[in-house]
Amino acid sequence: MEYKIDDYNKGYLIGIIIVAFIGVALFFIPFWALWNWLMPLFGVPKITLLQSVGLYLLLRIIFFQTNYTNKQ
Repeated sequence: MEYKIDDYNKGYLIGIIIVAFIGVALFFIPFWALWNWLMPLFGVPKITLLQSVGLYLLLRIIFFQTNYTNKQ
């Protein structure tokens, strides 16, 4: 069975990619802008948008760990 991508599926995939890109941009641009505005005051270098995504995810893993215990 061969799967073919028709015009509808191409448009759907392009739409998903565009929405994902806009969502990522709206979510990480404030973090990136605040970092590049405040951190140079403390001697820390500016970062790129991709670095801000990685830094945010790393901080999220370190500081917002989920609690797997069942406290009632």
